[in-house]
Amino acid sequence: MLVAWIRLISLVVAMAIAPAAQETVPGLGVGRTVAPGVLHFTLGDPALLAPPAPISVQLLRLDLTQVDLTTELALGNRQGRATVLSAARRRQAIAAVNAGYFLLNNGDPVGPLRIDGELVSDGTLGRAAAAMVPNGRGGKPVWLFDRASVAIAAVLERGGSIAVDGVDTTRAVGALMLYTPRYGPHSDTAPTGIEWSLEPQGATGTSYVVRERRVHEGKTPIPRNGLVLSYGGLTPPAPLDGLSAGDRVTIRETWKPGSGQAADRWRAATDVVSGAGLLRRNNADVRDWEPEHLATAFLGRNPRTMFGVDREGYAWLVTVDGRQPDTSAGMTLVELQRLAKRIGLTDAINLDGGGSTTMVIAGNVVNHPSDPTGARTVSDVLLVMPRRGAPGGAGR
Repeated sequence: MLVAWIRLISLVVAMAIAPAAQETVPGLGVGRTVAPGVLHFTLGDPALLAPPAPISVQLLRLDLTQVDLTTELALGNRQGRATVLSAARRRQAIAAVNAGYFLLNNGDPVGPLRIDGELVSDGTLGRAAAAMVPNGRGGKPVWLFDRASVAIAAVLERGGSIAVDGVDTTRAVGALMLYTPRYGPHSDTAPTGIEWSLEPQGATGTSYVVRERRVHEGKTPIPRNGLVLSYGGLTPPAPLDGLSAGDRVTIRETWKPGSGQAADRWRAATDVVSGAGLLRRNNADVRDWEPEHLATAFLGRNPRTMFGVDREGYAWLVTVDGRQPDTSAGMTLVELQRLAKRIGLTDAINLDGGGSTTMVIAGNVVNHPSDPTGARTVSDVLLVMPRRGAPGGAGR
């Protein structure tokens, strides 16, 4: 009996200290399994750069039949800024990276951002973006890659429509804003405008009824499942001038993918993340970034965060450290393209980089963010979560 117990204890200890499962991928070396469906690689080959220089790259390969990849605000249920580490720990994510660009003063995302089916940031610049369209049969989702913009309009049932100038951002004089529950408990506006509180109607997620019209009050509470329309001024243009309690409003999204891809597919996406620099699309390098109006310095060597998919359907999250000459010089967009091809990515975008570039695995930062003060706070993140519906899987 004692011998049996000793053998059992020895087996348990051996399992506890056994190295994680590994897999070798040509061009990338040995990857370490950090969770089912998640493989972690590191690269430090100076030849990745031209001319060669020190480099440090972290890569995650994701099997989307075993894990979910989702967008989320760094603070979870409201706009603002937090570290990737705090966002990952709050959600107990398997892994996470920083995502889109944002305004430093308030964390307002500057490109299209959709979270769990809800558009929380518009964007008309037409820069690189990726959108996840669920597979209705429960299989692996499809990710779309393109340059994309989205415009919002309020369409009144009694006639007329008007463009929305911004989503979840500071209201300007003469502008119409739309506020979602993720912005905060209220619109946070001054008492110098007119606001309409909208309650959802039906199951479409786009139809609403005006519950209340507020004048010269500001800070209108945002209904839990509703919206607030806010005009910065006391005399709104038609057709807003007659909008009152009981009227019905439809919020319309107009997507414009740069390649002419079907806009309906982008409208159907549950998650959209945006960056700057479409790197690869349909297994070909993008040759011209002029349409994205990127500054020359932006194209040079910097810390980088990249998201893409390969021909086998794996999703990849990649961080490249930079601005650290002794350990990692960063990459130009052209060098990042070459890395994408080495990985085998058919489609890829450049996400926010610089001091924002951060990768977290199992509750720890695994790269070396470039800011002297440590990892920068960011507006939104990409989270790797257990697959919803899988044993032990978590929902949002």
